Amino acid sequence: MGTTDSTRVQEAVSVAEALGLAGEAVTGLGPLWVEGEVFEYKGPWQGSGHYYFKLRDNAAVMDVKIWARHANRVLRCELEEGRKVRVRGVFDIYAARGSLSFTLDRVEDQGEGDLARQFQALKRRLLAEGLFDAENKKPLPRWPRTIGVLTSYPSAAWEDVFSTFRDKKVPLRVLVRGCRVQGEGAAEELAKGLKELVSVKPDLILLTRGGGSLKDLWAFNEEVLVRAVASCSIPTLSAIGHETDTVLTDFAADDFSRTPTASAVRICLGWEEGRTAVGMLGDRLRTAARGNIEAGLVRLGKLARDVRAHSPSRRLERLSSRVLQAEGRLLGVSSQKSLWVRKNLVRASRRLHSSSFCQALPLLRENLAGLEARLGSASPQALLSRGYALVEADEIAGYLRDPSEVDVGQGLTLTLSRGSLRARVE
Repeated sequence: MGTTDSTRVQEAVSVAEALGLAGEAVTGLGPLWVEGEVFEYKGPWQGSGHYYFKLRDNAAVMDVKIWARHANRVLRCELEEGRKVRVRGVFDIYAARGSLSFTLDRVEDQGEGDLARQFQALKRRLLAEGLFDAENKKPLPRWPRTIGVLTSYPSAAWEDVFSTFRDKKVPLRVLVRGCRVQGEGAAEELAKGLKELVSVKPDLILLTRGGGSLKDLWAFNEEVLVRAVASCSIPTLSAIGHETDTVLTDFAADDFSRTPTASAVRICLGWEEGRTAVGMLGDRLRTAARGNIEAGLVRLGKLARDVRAHSPSRRLERLSSRVLQAEGRLLGVSSQKSLWVRKNLVRASRRLHSSSFCQALPLLRENLAGLEARLGSASPQALLSRGYALVEADEIAGYLRDPSEVDVGQGLTLTLSRGSLRARVE
């Protein structure tokens, strides 16, 4: 059974071959003239000198490049962010990354260059006046309660701001003053709206709109609005366009954010930080409260134990126990004392029995006889009977012991065993 052309599997090509075919296709378009706004312009690339930036309109963005060796011939005007240009070039595909770019061989001013020059000129003049000086800036309130929003209403920028406020759930009162944000007379209408918001004295005024070209955003570069923002007595926050857009009200306001959503997030930041801090404080308070409760329960438990320990019934139990213990000790002591007294009585009885009068009388007689013999041998009479004499001198009391106590011729009395004699000292 044969195969037809419609069912035959086509032969595949490599990635490089596919990109080569695409490159041949875009090269076949030939040079094209394109109008667009310069976007993400940073000047010549350091080292190579090539120019890499983008062109955009309201619907699309494309990468463009200018080779350094052709730059002097290609550039017929100065390049700067936001300038609207008319360029000619060809598409090519860089196979290594599979990226499409547009290589320029001519760049001409398309009219927006005048706005870019006006922007720089006005910026330099107002900067020289000191209108943008940091010392003129007022601090934004950390916890604003009433916000005045100056923007197109309804608009995508307003929806971004309002949805952020709603999602953050912060306690804000929002006053919206709808104004035209581009076109002739928009700057004057915005300045008037700013004055009206100041009259109701909100805590903060937000000036915002979505992105666009330099021409679309030009109202926020006009001097009447820039000066009104700079002289505003209420703190102001400017949030105009996308991340890469810059307008003069950004410099004149007290502060600025890159997008409407970023400005709303910034306004809510203080409330969110406060909510987090309050939550952390609540956690610490709950932890401290639990700790105090637990410590109190421990103290109460100890107090309850102390109360129970000192209750009358417990005290009575302890007293009863001590009485029983004392009674036991007393009985023990009484028994021991009785035994000790009984033993002492037995010993004393034995001593008394052994030392009775009948048994001691002979011993006493013997002792008395010995004492009598000793007394008799030591009596003066016994001494006199052995030939001793007692000598007394006249006029001298007591017995004479020393011959020097008497004088020659002094009378003496001599007491002998059987009488006495008189004598005289010679």
